[in-house]
Amino acid sequence: MNTTNEKSRLHYLDLLKTIAIFCVILYHSLTVSGNVRSGSLVSYFNYFIISCLSICMPVFFAVNGGLLFNKSFHLKKHIRKMAHMIFLVIVWDMGNVLVKATFLYHTADPASILRHFWSFDAGWSNQLWFLMALFVLYFFFPILKATYDTKKHTFLIFTAASLVIVCGNNMLLICTRLVAFLFHAPVPTSDINFFNQFNPFRGIYGFSFAYFLVGALLVTHIRHLSQNLSFMLALILYLASMLCLTLYGVMCSYGQDTYFDPVWGGMETIFVLIGTLCIFRCSLAYRYSEKRICRYVRFISDHSLGIYLLQSILAAFMHTALSHTPISGNILINIGAALVLLWICALLSSVASKIPVLSKIFTL
Repeated sequence: MNTTNEKSRLHYLDLLKTIAIFCVILYHSLTVSGNVRSGSLVSYFNYFIISCLSICMPVFFAVNGGLLFNKSFHLKKHIRKMAHMIFLVIVWDMGNVLVKATFLYHTADPASILRHFWSFDAGWSNQLWFLMALFVLYFFFPILKATYDTKKHTFLIFTAASLVIVCGNNMLLICTRLVAFLFHAPVPTSDINFFNQFNPFRGIYGFSFAYFLVGALLVTHIRHLSQNLSFMLALILYLASMLCLTLYGVMCSYGQDTYFDPVWGGMETIFVLIGTLCIFRCSLAYRYSEKRICRYVRFISDHSLGIYLLQSILAAFMHTALSHTPISGNILINIGAALVLLWICALLSSVASKIPVLSKIFTL
């Protein structure tokens, strides 16, 4: 299924990519307070909005899986893409660190800059983790693709097992934290690998595998999803699952006496899995036409990688600039600023992709 072919283009995937990249930008540039321990109703509302953004990366992995598994595979082209991913990470890692060191953090210490190059520290170039996780998926993809094409039953079992390991391990963590919270015991702050050395996803982003595989099945059986789950029920389930994630995050925030990030802390939860499935279902209501909004959605989708790479730098500046204004605590202002940044990144990516040399660092 080639999205560049008009007849076979899956327009709902364009919408999903647009929603996902907007959520990424909003999450990275947010300046509102989600400190629920303050007891403020506004902070609880903000925390719920932040929780709703948790589907962004799962959607990206699922969309990538849906597209890759359902089109022809060419090993040489695939290997070139993997090499290009390494190139993109190196170039954008250097760009992130040098730009932020010069204009944002004002540091000129060579040793510190070199350390940031290698370690992908938070606030520097850690947002490139997505490409590195995608590289790992691409590494195993030839075997997964062969299984998908010839042994669908085996592929289905492997996908189910991956979900059980990822979400099951997290469910045990949720139960552990809940019991600790109810009995006023210390709530574990770090993740726990309950499967120990039997967990094949230990040390990597296991949820990326789960959503990547689920995406392949979703695209293949999307009509079954639409027939068995109505739009309104999917929307209600999405909001309910995000509310459950919010409540879980509130419990952890109080129990750990610190801020629990529902985005990073939520991607392995059953709540985000349900939310991702529901967002896929809701996206099927989208119908492409030549209206301006639909052309915008396609434009954003076509440049989603370039937008993602650019926002890794620009969102940090947006966050810094917005945090110094008296309106930084307004969620609507944050949403508006994220929309503006989304469009700026899309335009810059579009222009760069037309320049022979620059296009190499904006496309895959």
